[in-house]
Amino acid sequence: YVDSVMDGLLIGVTIIAGSRAGLMMAIALCVEMGFLGITFAQSVAPQPRGKALVAVAVGPACLLVGALLGGLLTSTLSSDPAALVGCTAFGVSA
Repeated sequence: YVDSVMDGLLIGVTIIAGSRAGLMMAIALCVEMGFLGITFAQSVAPQPRGKALVAVAVGPACLLVGALLGGLLTSTLSSDPAALVGCTAFGVSA
């Protein structure tokens, strides 16, 4: 789930930095999350259906929360160029 939040944060940061970069990042992370989701769903398949559905749904929710936080953080820091560069560097390195 931490990976999903960090990927969402990266999407949020790159969308604010540039819409084209954000779109490319979203597409790339969509492919990554697709394979991660298939693997994760296979690992929770033996669990009861209710637990498995919750476990599988939390990952995309974390991605969305991370994207919202990244966009909010970046738009808040847009008036301070040094903080914006630091936030973008952190998002890219994560």
